[in-house]
Amino acid sequence: MFDVIINDRSTNALGLSATSYPLIPAPEKKYIASTVLNRDGALYRDMGTYEDIKLSIPFNFYTMTRQWGTYLREFQSLIQNARELMFSDDQQVFWKVKKARMTEIERVTPQIGRVKAEFTLDPHTYVVAGKWHYQDLSEVEYNLYAECCPLYLVSGNGSGTLTVNGHQVSFIASGLLYLDTDKEIAYDRENRNRNASISGQYRGLRLQPGQNSISVSDGFSLAVIPNWRVL
Repeated sequence: MFDVIINDRSTNALGLSATSYPLIPAPEKKYIASTVLNRDGALYRDMGTYEDIKLSIPFNFYTMTRQWGTYLREFQSLIQNARELMFSDDQQVFWKVKKARMTEIERVTPQIGRVKAEFTLDPHTYVVAGKWHYQDLSEVEYNLYAECCPLYLVSGNGSGTLTVNGHQVSFIASGLLYLDTDKEIAYDRENRNRNASISGQYRGLRLQPGQNSISVSDGFSLAVIPNWRVL
């Protein structure tokens, strides 16, 4: 049976059944269009980024008459707090949810409900094997996927430099320093913002498809969550 998994929770196990497989749109590139006098059509500049995608998923559920409203509110809370979305027939990848909402609610009978949830998603799908777990450099230097935005964990004290494919970022670390290239923020173990301790461009620290070169100054150790992703 097809199952929708939200924040690692099976909707089937919660009593919700997706009534159809959603239409999954292909990501669209972002362009800037401009017109030129005496020239047909428009000129388009490829921005190198992609628009978000939206998925709508219809669900049915059955519950006791007096619990119908309570059940609905619990499901609404799950949807509104969705961070990750996965389908049971493809559990090697997941989407990052940017926002989600209920667009339709119907009480078919005192026990049966129909709802539709709409998810606004990051255009990439993320590889489960590339999330959460820190990996050694030897495991992440070769990227089988698209350009990705890793999370670097620098351990050590003092001033140093992180170099990725020739791009350098200087830092001042005090114990542990996290460099999040997706959110473009640095923070310490207490989640305090340490961007003032960083000099350089986060974008240069992204991992490119194929072979990458990653190094850190002597006296520091480095671990990486690669956040592998594909379009």
